[in-house]
Amino acid sequence: MLLRLNYAFQKNRLINAQIKDDKKTTAINYSANNHGTRNYSYSTTTIMNYLVTGLICSGKSTFLDIARKHKFEVIKSDDIVASLYNEPSIVQKIKEYLNLDISHNNLKGYVKEFFFKSKKNREIIEAIFHPMVHKIILNEFQSKSNLMVEVPPIINNYELFKEYSSIYIDTDEEMRIERFSRYKINDKDYFIKMNAIQNDYELIKDSCEIIIDNNSDINSLGRYFDRTIIAS
Repeated sequence: MLLRLNYAFQKNRLINAQIKDDKKTTAINYSANNHGTRNYSYSTTTIMNYLVTGLICSGKSTFLDIARKHKFEVIKSDDIVASLYNEPSIVQKIKEYLNLDISHNNLKGYVKEFFFKSKKNREIIEAIFHPMVHKIILNEFQSKSNLMVEVPPIINNYELFKEYSSIYIDTDEEMRIERFSRYKINDKDYFIKMNAIQNDYELIKDSCEIIIDNNSDINSLGRYFDRTIIAS
């Protein structure tokens, strides 16, 4: 039998890395040891599962690369969404809601264009994808003990952030624009669009247990990882 206990610790604050309420869980496995007429034994395993979020070009991917070096498994929500285009039920819903011909080519490209046209369109696409994305994330958290899942700081993910330990990568807009320009030189409109979509980030940030300032170099980000994740 597997018993999971949730612990919520009091708030602590650091200068550059703020650790708030830690929702990490500890799994205790009871199997076999002498206890009266029954045999029980127990072992304790700390579950280090986190959501990772932040605005566009805040440094989430770099942080996840560091996590991999510390033997964390990493999942990105964009990869989950991409895989769902192979799910017949999702494809069918998209074509029904968007009134597309069954033989429509380049479905991903059409959905992306549709998504950015209006708030109503975004809500339609999110209603199709998000329930399945959330289900997959929850299943992964239940079966893994060293996992980081990257998700965007949008209101539809708020309940996830309230439920699970989470990390917010905090970076100034000027720094994010500079990083974006290195990789997306001819697509600055995309940065503006993504910023607009993620305008609920303050609410998401406030719900995160760990807030990491990423306005410095990659070595500083690595030190924050050691200080706030490994040492916590």
